[in-house]
Amino acid sequence: MDEGLLKWSQKKDYFKEKYSTDVIISNEEVIDLCVDKWKTYLFFKKNNIPTPKTSLGRKYNLFKPRKGRGSTGIYKKND
Repeated sequence: MDEGLLKWSQKKDYFKEKYSTDVIISNEEVIDLCVDKWKTYLFFKKNNIPTPKTSLGRKYNLFKPRKGRGSTGIYKKND
């Protein structure tokens, strides 16, 4: 689950120091980029990775929250 990834990433050093255990997970910056749809979009554009066009405004007919999963919070604009 996205909600737990950041906390595990933040505790990597703790587990290494206290238990000599490596937590294999991306760093906080990568997790933040991947759970925020707008940041992911900007990263894709910057790195020439094909991605659907998006906007923070109401430019398109489909609205999704920046963070979340599944279909929770998705709205379609009706003309």
